[in-house]
Amino acid sequence: MIPSFFVIGAFRSGTTSLHRSFRHHPGIFVPLEKEPNFFAIDGNPDVDPVLRSRSTLTRSAYEALYEPATPGQVLGDISPEYLANPFCAGRIHQEVPDARLVAVLRNPVERAWSDYVLHRRDGNETASFAEALDHQAERRASGVRGADYISSGRYHEQLVRYLDLFDRDQLLVVLFDDLVADRAGTLATIFEHIGADPSVTIPEEDRVNASGIPSSRVLA
Repeated sequence: MIPSFFVIGAFRSGTTSLHRSFRHHPGIFVPLEKEPNFFAIDGNPDVDPVLRSRSTLTRSAYEALYEPATPGQVLGDISPEYLANPFCAGRIHQEVPDARLVAVLRNPVERAWSDYVLHRRDGNETASFAEALDHQAERRASGVRGADYISSGRYHEQLVRYLDLFDRDQLLVVLFDDLVADRAGTLATIFEHIGADPSVTIPEEDRVNASGIPSSRVLA
């Protein structure tokens, strides 16, 4: 048993909030832990060790994530890695060619800054934002985390990989600003696209997974 829909990204574009909203919908099942990343790992001969360490590695483990689902629920996988990672579109299409896809896109400048301050918050980034942008190629080559602040926002080349394989009506593109400004309406659009009841009301929640640079690294 594997998912029928995939929220493929983008990073820092509200996918954590979506995950929590899906968990409130009785007709949707997503695993308790977000981002299994299975289709970025399975069959991929060149997987970053950091990505491997935080991903579901085997088919049996991936299917086990969905065992708690009840009959009639639509099953989903929310893994922003799937949009930025060039390996994933082909692998998902090979396994689930009729998948429903959702991409939430954020202003790429705001997305890059949010990504940067998240890495600063978590202690994975020490360079200034300007330094990080000036040396992205060298940082990426040396395996520095957070080296893709710009490339992760190049949505056209990322979406084309999916549109080359899937029918256009299988992909719903949502803007992060619309998710913020009209959460209920945007959720209803997403629910309808993935085959869930769009009339279900999801309770409002506080902002989740907010990024920010700690004022005290020691306390953080």
